[in-house]
Amino acid sequence: MSVPGAEPHALSDGVRALLLLLFGAATVGVIELAADMSFGRPDLLLFAVSLGAIVTALAWVLILAIARSMAWALVMGVGVWVPYVNLVLASVYVRRYWSRGGRAPALLGLAGFLGQTIASIRVLLPGLPPLV
Repeated sequence: MSVPGAEPHALSDGVRALLLLLFGAATVGVIELAADMSFGRPDLLLFAVSLGAIVTALAWVLILAIARSMAWALVMGVGVWVPYVNLVLASVYVRRYWSRGGRAPALLGLAGFLGQTIASIRVLLPGLPPLV
């Protein structure tokens, strides 16, 4: 028995390719911007990949919200530009539509935040042994 409206949001191949390109571009951009900082190579890679994951998850939620309704499109379109507000809006959307397409970007975002936490601990405690 299926629930009406419970089908997951289907992303086209083009949108999936766009998200992959965004992840790569965000990761490379962070590496380029942070290359002069005092990160070790593994820490810099972890920092860049996790920030790329957060940016990609946020864009993914924005795309899903735009496809969902005009109200979500307006709220997310305006809120995505405000730091921290964008994360609150994304979490509200994901919580509401968890079983209808919100699970995957939420898990990607959580993985990104875990990576950011580990990278932050490594920067704050430089005496820890390297990850790799």
